[in-house]
Amino acid sequence: MRDGERPIWRPFDGLLFGPENSLAHASILALAKGEKGLSPFVLHGPSGVGKTRLLAGLAEEFLDRHPESSVVHLTAEEFAGHCASARSIEDWLGLRRRFRTADLFILDDIHILNNLNYIIRELEISLDVLDARGARVAVSARSGPGSWSHWPARFVSRLVSGLVVRVDPPGKDLKRRYLFECTAARGVTISAEAAELLSERADGFRTLEGWLAALAHHAKVKRSSIERSDVEELILGPELLVCADLGEIAQAVARSFDLPLWLIRSTHRGRAIVGPRHLAMYLMRKVTKRSYAKIGSYFSGRDAKTTRHACHMTERRLIEDPALQSLVNEIDQRWRLVGGRPGLAPETNSRLK
Repeated sequence: MRDGERPIWRPFDGLLFGPENSLAHASILALAKGEKGLSPFVLHGPSGVGKTRLLAGLAEEFLDRHPESSVVHLTAEEFAGHCASARSIEDWLGLRRRFRTADLFILDDIHILNNLNYIIRELEISLDVLDARGARVAVSARSGPGSWSHWPARFVSRLVSGLVVRVDPPGKDLKRRYLFECTAARGVTISAEAAELLSERADGFRTLEGWLAALAHHAKVKRSSIERSDVEELILGPELLVCADLGEIAQAVARSFDLPLWLIRSTHRGRAIVGPRHLAMYLMRKVTKRSYAKIGSYFSGRDAKTTRHACHMTERRLIEDPALQSLVNEIDQRWRLVGGRPGLAPETNSRLK
């Protein structure tokens, strides 16, 4: 939805609610009703937990209650793109009229603006204007305020002056509900044992969605329900073993941070690049067991000492940042191996040797 346009598909359709996201849902409904003290509303959590759908639901609920209102809903990347494309005073005036006259302003994935100082400053002034007008503001981010120490202090203070809510990855109960609802929607059934195994192994809804596509097709072909044996054979079996290489892992990390692969591999040392690069190195060492020298050579010829330092720095960050740990688990899930079987490796926080 952009600038008040109404979707045919409603964002909350099929979205499941549980302890992981119930506070976020209740807060969104309260914000749409016009309750005071909730704006700016900051929604944070790892990738894939439904932040975008929740904020789309906020826009829909707000327009249902205030049909004559103006809503601007865009990603931070789109906001930055509009600012970068402004070439004249008229361009800037037009953008500011569009953004600052909204009754509800929603910005997804604000974390990608890290180190884009002039765009952060433009957004900060826009938030001041919106607040002075009594407009409501909502943003989403991958991590919470505890990891924003490198952002401009006034900008962070502005964002956390309202309500900050975390959305957690789905637990087993919510994943089981998702499995039963999705299989019913696909016209197949799933046994309790199969659902239990899948909910234990999957890290989130996106993984389950991919697994269910294969399982549902298999069940329709054989004209039977999805059983535990199907999960063991098709999902956890060696025939679906994914052989990770350095490029696949680097590409997965790059996509997670909305960065081009070449930039992560480059010699660029900006803060927004170094963190993802170190994370890619850590995952490569953990998953492939390649040498530090081999991993370093992939990143523009860095030496083993640099790579080892990057891995150890990332380990310390993972202890302090649950959102980053969740992202590592999500990327790592597809390549975790025990005896050639993906998805079964135990979690570990041991230091790399």
